Amino acid sequence: MREALKYMYMGMYSIIILLGLPLNTLVIYTIFCKMKRTGRVIWFLGLAVTDLTVCLFLPFQIVSALDDFNWRFGRGLCKFCSFVMFVNMHSTALMLSFMSTDRCLSALVSRACCKSFVSKSMVLLSWTIGTLLSIPSFLFRSVKDTDNGQSCIDDYKTTAEGERTLHLVTFTRLFFGLLLPLFVITIGSCFVSMKRSSIQIKASKSYRIIRAIIIAYFLCWIPYHTFMVMALVVQSPRELFTVGLPISTILAGLNSCVNPIICILMGRSISMTWMEAAPETTGEQDQSAENLTEIKTHHEQKDL
Repeated sequence: MREALKYMYMGMYSIIILLGLPLNTLVIYTIFCKMKRTGRVIWFLGLAVTDLTVCLFLPFQIVSALDDFNWRFGRGLCKFCSFVMFVNMHSTALMLSFMSTDRCLSALVSRACCKSFVSKSMVLLSWTIGTLLSIPSFLFRSVKDTDNGQSCIDDYKTTAEGERTLHLVTFTRLFFGLLLPLFVITIGSCFVSMKRSSIQIKASKSYRIIRAIIIAYFLCWIPYHTFMVMALVVQSPRELFTVGLPISTILAGLNSCVNPIICILMGRSISMTWMEAAPETTGEQDQSAENLTEIKTHHEQKDL
C-alpha cells in the first residue's frame, strides 16, 4: 500500500507541476503583457499567482515521496510547504466569494468606477486573511521521527489541549475554506438569478467560466475536509484514512492546475481575450452591445 501511495504522489504531483507551472505562468504573462488590468482580469491574475505558488513547492513533496516519504529539507520547509497549501485554499475561497459578491452587485447595481481598485484591494485582502488563517501550519507542522524515518506531519500533541487545538484548526479550515464561500456564492447566485437580465448574464462566457472554476474548487477540496472531519467525529477503519486522506490531499493540490485549463478550454483561446472583452456590469449592457452590433451590421448591409 505504501508503495502504491508513493507512486501515486509522484505521478499526480508531477502532472500538477507539468500543467500548473506553464499554464499559470501563461495566464500571468498574458495579463501583464497583453491586457488592460480591469477588475475581472485582476481576479484571474490573483487566482493564477496563488496557484503558481503551490506548484513551485510541489517538487519537495515529490522528492520526499521518492525517498519513501522521508523529509530531508528541514523543519522550515516542512512548515512552509503546508503553509503555502492552506494559504492557497483560504485565498482562493475568499477570492471566489468576493468575485461572486462583485458579480452580484454588478448585476443589481450599475457601477462604472473604481472597479480595478476594488478588485486589487479584495485580492490583497484575500491573501492577507489567507495568510493569517494559515498560521497554524507554522505552529503545528513539524518533522518527527517515525518508523519509516523523518516525516513532515502535523504535531498537535496527544493531550486534551492538543485535541482541542486540532478540532479548532480543523473546523476553522472547514468554515473558511468550504462553508462560508459556499454560503456567500449561493446567496450571490440567487440574487443574480432574481435579476431580470439573469439570462443574458448567465449566457456570457465569463459567467460560465467563473462558475466552472467555483465548481472545480469545491470538487477538489470537499473530499479533504470530509476526511479531516470524519477523522475527528467518526469511528471509521484506519485503512479508510490511510488511503482516503492522501488521495484527498492530491485532489486538493489538483486545483492548482485546473483553473488555467478551464480558462483556456472554455474560453476557446490561448490568448484568453474574453477576460478583457467581457462586460463587468449588468446583463442589460450585454444586450445593448448585441443591439449595437446588429444595428452596425444592418447599416453595412444597407450600404452594400
